[in-house]
Amino acid sequence: MFERLSEALEITLHPDIKTWYTRYWSDPIAARHPEGELTLLFCWNEEDMERLRGNLLGHIMAKDKQRQPVTLFFACTDGDEFMTLDNSNGSLWLERPGRKPIKQLASTLSEFLQQLTPLVDGEP
Repeated sequence: MFERLSEALEITLHPDIKTWYTRYWSDPIAARHPEGELTLLFCWNEEDMERLRGNLLGHIMAKDKQRQPVTLFFACTDGDEFMTLDNSNGSLWLERPGRKPIKQLASTLSEFLQQLTPLVDGEP
């Protein structure tokens, strides 16, 4: 899926985002970050993977149209923000739709994940 996406966009996608979406099949996972609560996005099956491809394609094309750096989403908040990976260097950012990233959250995906606390069902 990522090879086809890379070819269609004529870019090389950061290896961390490929690993993120292909290592495990899972429902979304709720977590807490120092910036607030979020939902980590995963794919559950091949159909989810195709839906993800379409969503990433649309996101990257919108970034290109706005002449913004390519970012790739992997988590979202309850509000209108989401977490992205900067395709050029793998840094993690807080972003709002249609805008440039607004705040760096971590230098690497590994560093970002170490900042998370899992949320248990029913937890406030």
